[in-house]
Amino acid sequence: MARLLSALLLLPGLALAQAAPPSILQPRIILKLTPLALLDPGTPTLLLGAEYRLRPRLGVALDYGHSVRQPYPIRYRTDWRCHKLRAELRSYFAETAGRAGFWAVEAAYLPQRYTLRHYEQAAYVHYFDPARVRRDVWALAAHAGWLWGLGPRWRLELAGGLGVRRRSVRYAVRNETVASRGSAYEGLFTSDETPGTTAWLPQLAVRFKVGYALGAAPRR
Repeated sequence: MARLLSALLLLPGLALAQAAPPSILQPRIILKLTPLALLDPGTPTLLLGAEYRLRPRLGVALDYGHSVRQPYPIRYRTDWRCHKLRAELRSYFAETAGRAGFWAVEAAYLPQRYTLRHYEQAAYVHYFDPARVRRDVWALAAHAGWLWGLGPRWRLELAGGLGVRRRSVRYAVRNETVASRGSAYEGLFTSDETPGTTAWLPQLAVRFKVGYALGAAPRR
């Protein structure tokens, strides 16, 4: 009799557990595409990645991208190649069946390699023999955003944040000649190509990703 009463008392709880809607965080693995990386005017890349849920509300993500075309506003760089590497640690909050908020910290490395024949400054243009340039950017950022579910598998996420990046430019100059500028300096549309320079710069990060979920996380 005691066992029968215990079973009857447990039935309402089991019914509520079965009726509870699935969590958007239930899938453990999400494959991702970053469409805006293809439209980046300076470093257009095809950026793909994956997120793995270590715990129901804690995940790690890795992204890798490779250059797909020559940057449109920087035509003076030739034989241009670029890679993007990102690693992210993410924590979720405000979880529902259709969405969840998150905050994250991200580290990134962006190496570029290209051939350069001149660079511009405010008053002068420097010409030299073709030089192979090593342009490296290291970045660290924190951002927050939202993850939405489009059905049981598809995901959309939007985030923004702030960070800092370190940029270095390295190459050897041979047979250099310097000429005075004959026109206005359009510095807004050029990058600093001065050899041997290193700069720390602020960074505004905007993230928009499309994802597809695989597998399922263990129930909490």
